[in-house]
Amino acid sequence: MGRKASVITLTVEEREYLEAQTRARTIQAQTVNRARILLLKADGCSIDDIADKVGINRKSVMLCLSKYAEGGVENALFDAPGRGRNAEITDDEKAWIINLACQKPKDFGYAAETWTYAKLTSHINKHAEAAGFIRLSTIHKSTVHTILDEAEIKPFRIK
Repeated sequence: MGRKASVITLTVEEREYLEAQTRARTIQAQTVNRARILLLKADGCSIDDIADKVGINRKSVMLCLSKYAEGGVENALFDAPGRGRNAEITDDEKAWIINLACQKPKDFGYAAETWTYAKLTSHINKHAEAAGFIRLSTIHKSTVHTILDEAEIKPFRIK
């Protein structure tokens, strides 16, 4: 004779929230699956039954239920933000790039009147280490373009 499946107890608000999550069309499928897991467990389904109905393995069901036990519905539905990568380019580095872009290339010994993204990037790569911005010695033209675009600066139009 098998063991009786344990049940989790959801408040009315939690149940309504989870049901809304399962009907939502604009959230990740993973979140919908996790909401379904919690609802099925609250209805008394076993882990094996839940895994079959949701179409995932037992381990994923148990992980979701474990996260629910640790921190409730939100903890079970959504992954905590990871360490992730830190921003590679600091605000100081961006400010230095913007400052360079606002100056004329002639001020640095170049013949051109205005910067091209390629020439500005080349200048940044060559002089970044001396300015104390080691990371910028390998920056790409597209990154320089993005930084200047966010600051609404067009180096080829500065006069």
